[in-house]
Amino acid sequence: MSLKEKKDKSEKLSPSSLLNRFTSKKETKEPIKQEFDSEKVDFPFKTDSNNEHSAFEDFFLRVKKACADTNLAENVDLISTPQISDALQKLTGFNGVIPLLKPLNGQKVFGKVFTASTKELDWGTSVKAIDSASKGQVIFIFVEGNDNAVWGELTSKTALMKGISGTIIHGACRDLGALKKMNYPVFSTNIVPNAGKPLLEGQINTEINLDGIIVNPGDYILGDECGVVLIPQDIFEDVINVLWEIKNSEKEIISQISKGRSLLEILGMD
Repeated sequence: MSLKEKKDKSEKLSPSSLLNRFTSKKETKEPIKQEFDSEKVDFPFKTDSNNEHSAFEDFFLRVKKACADTNLAENVDLISTPQISDALQKLTGFNGVIPLLKPLNGQKVFGKVFTASTKELDWGTSVKAIDSASKGQVIFIFVEGNDNAVWGELTSKTALMKGISGTIIHGACRDLGALKKMNYPVFSTNIVPNAGKPLLEGQINTEINLDGIIVNPGDYILGDECGVVLIPQDIFEDVINVLWEIKNSEKEIISQISKGRSLLEILGMD
């Protein structure tokens, strides 16, 4: 098999292409709407017959609320990085994933980005970012170097007290034992025991370029157990619109699987 044939085959079997195939088939099926309106459906939200908003508008408003809320307990299943990644891929051709970032304490974070960039020996810029960020924002720190921590227990406690939603460090963090006991989401690319100095030599609230991935202040960021995905602010509503379609498609796929149908048959791959 040639490289081109392999590429064509892989594209046909991508999650987005399979969902597109299923979605195009289901658009003519009226029962999907009826099932969604039922109170028995375990969907991420409940519709209100007296509400003037459409079902999507209700969903979008709840996503926006979750973005500004530091407590995601009620909305933990509302969106996920795999679904957002599929939506971004379908909409833009780019999956939005920021590589190498993983959760340190198993918690989920969602919010608008406040950026900081510094070098690994300077944890002072991280403290400055805490003072400058607003409640509900997610601090994203890009670090030149990966061998010295710019974040840890004290910074996490300070950020938590201020109402910041979480911290994502493209660099090293420490104090993992303490972070696992805190209700404050932290993500990083490395864990070390050592730190540098409070030099305050970095920058805050500026554009960050991660090998072509542009992170701007005000962009939306989502982190969960699978990793971290960035949503550019200028296409946020479009992405959530595609996410809505994906969740509805997945909902019916799961429903048909529970009825004994083959996934190959459902997706038209047989």
